[in-house]
Amino acid sequence: MPRIGIVNFHPGLIPEVRGLDALKWSVYHDVPPGVTAHLIDERVDAGWIVLRQRVPVYPDDSRVDLGLRLLETQVDLLPETLRRLTERPARESYASVRGGRPNRPMPPEIEQVVAEEFEAWKARYAGTAQAVPGPGP
Repeated sequence: MPRIGIVNFHPGLIPEVRGLDALKWSVYHDVPPGVTAHLIDERVDAGWIVLRQRVPVYPDDSRVDLGLRLLETQVDLLPETLRRLTERPARESYASVRGGRPNRPMPPEIEQVVAEEFEAWKARYAGTAQAVPGPGP
């Protein structure tokens, strides 16, 4: 395989949720939970997107459950990510993430808002996991 860069798996949908505390910011910004595989560059959670995948949400999920599912999804996406990079290694094949600032660690006062909104957010996305349109074959 040609040298094309470093693959990163981010526990959030980029570009909607870049930076730290991805699950918390997903709840805060009302973005479904998901994973993004991308080739990193000098920016935070940016670069060339290889694929994005939403993760399932179940009515009895806790934040810990979803965090573990995001981690498991990252591992599960490794073969598909490598296949796509092998078939289309040119960086121009992938959409670049532009603009927006990455999230910083979530402040405690916003964490309280997220804790209060978590159940309603979870109900909106329960049963909606699906592939997210993106680049690649």
